[in-house]
Amino acid sequence: IGTLKHRSRKGPAAGGGELCPPPRREQRTMLLRGLATAASAVGGQLSVELTIRCRDEAERHFSAQGETERVDGHSTGWIVGVMQDISERKLADAEIEYMAYYDALTDLPNRESFHDSLDRALAGADRHGRVGAVLFLDIDNFKRINDTLGHETGDLLLREVADRLKSAVRDSDTVARGTDKNHTEVARLGGDEFTVLLTDLRNGADAAVVAQRIRGVLSAPMELGGYEVVVTPSIGIALFPGDARDAETLLRFADIAMYQAKRDGKNGWRFYAGKMNTQSLERLQLEAHLRRAIEAQQFRLFYQPQINLMSGELVGFEALVRWQHPDLGLVSPGSFIPLAEETGLIIPMGEWVIDEACRQLSLWQRAGHRVGVSVNVSATQFSQTNFLDRIGEILAGHALDPDGLEFEVTETVIMRNVEETVEALRKIKQMGVRLAVDDFGTGYSSLSYLKRFPLDKLKIDRSFVLHLPDDEDDAIIAQAIMVLAGRLNLSVVAEGVETEAQCEFLRDHGCDMVQGYLFSPPVPVEQAEELLASGCGLLDAVRNTAPRQPAGTASGSERHQIIC
Repeated sequence: IGTLKHRSRKGPAAGGGELCPPPRREQRTMLLRGLATAASAVGGQLSVELTIRCRDEAERHFSAQGETERVDGHSTGWIVGVMQDISERKLADAEIEYMAYYDALTDLPNRESFHDSLDRALAGADRHGRVGAVLFLDIDNFKRINDTLGHETGDLLLREVADRLKSAVRDSDTVARGTDKNHTEVARLGGDEFTVLLTDLRNGADAAVVAQRIRGVLSAPMELGGYEVVVTPSIGIALFPGDARDAETLLRFADIAMYQAKRDGKNGWRFYAGKMNTQSLERLQLEAHLRRAIEAQQFRLFYQPQINLMSGELVGFEALVRWQHPDLGLVSPGSFIPLAEETGLIIPMGEWVIDEACRQLSLWQRAGHRVGVSVNVSATQFSQTNFLDRIGEILAGHALDPDGLEFEVTETVIMRNVEETVEALRKIKQMGVRLAVDDFGTGYSSLSYLKRFPLDKLKIDRSFVLHLPDDEDDAIIAQAIMVLAGRLNLSVVAEGVETEAQCEFLRDHGCDMVQGYLFSPPVPVEQAEELLASGCGLLDAVRNTAPRQPAGTASGSERHQIIC
């Protein structure tokens, strides 16, 4: 056999090389005699693969093909043939198999491997009447971390999550099982999605214990590339065989439950329930309709009047998007706006809203109406790198006096990255567009930062208006916002005004403008133009025609009747 070279490797991708000492004489003799005997047993032909372990425990792989030597029809006991070192080929095969079944970044099993393990677990559960679970895990806000700190830090985070997951579900440190033949597996399906397979549970509650442990392990701070990062998981749990008996359905159900955990506030876990599948299918159908709606231009802008409390005159509108579906009718914004945010469709939709509002405002300006229009801008829109460029293009395209346009942003938007936000808001102001903080008082803005933002207006959220003037706490909060705005030279608009008592309270305490169903619901552009053309004071019209009623009690039809 001679001197065999080998490369000592720790794993499939290691390198390095050294000599493998030749086998001792007696070992070589035994090997050759064994090959000869094997060849004789199969008619003199031989084709085998051999693994030879060297003295230092390194292994080499060989392929041997040959036939026994014969003289005068009798075997001499020798083999004539070829022995080839196939160690490199075997190594390449191992690497290919590794790449097929393992994730290169985390060394965890991948989707294919997890599917195989889950198929075996499902078969075992059916045969032996066992309970198992699949946990589908997603890292909350991973994209923001990746975008902010870079992909290298994102990769470090995924490796750390993988290590912590393995620690959290290690057999010796997990829940007690119904049998000793338990199996756990952690896998990475892709991106920031991980799965955990649990078998031989006593009951479904054991899966919740593991989910809670994972939640605690992952929420501990991580040191990554000089940054301290804190992440939270959203986890969906599907049980087998109760929820499903095949791997694909089980994974889908766990995924649905995970998204329910996200919708419920993230950083938690949810068990799959049958109604979730129905809701998920409805959301998928709604998303498909929503994508077609953008292409088919099924959206409409409705306009809700804003009234000056001192003069009683209509001074502006808030533009609100509505979806007029050909079959479903008028779809509630509460149904499609969150879905648009989640899917990214809010970007083209939001751009259309701004463009259409500017087009309409330009028409009103040319008709001589001195009225403003405010438009809501989402966090997703605001974070787009080309947002300011598109606003400039839209303003120029409609030859619009920008002083009549106002963007409403929430406290969450302006507090995401204060320095960048201040710069972006200043550039918007330089274009001549006004700025308002919507739903003020419901977010987490810092008053020390508020004075740095180039704002024009604060909007008191309807939740503080609903019980005015009877609720003492709401009255104190509303008054405080109005005083704060006055000191900062900002205008104040109160949303959701439905009664004369609310209107009088707000006027007596310094509120500048109001909007709500007391005056008008959001109306199509044709009705908005009727209001502009009439020139009547809506506040006086309400005083003369609207009966007094408790806040929140006006029906949609009643509210339409009090438009002057």
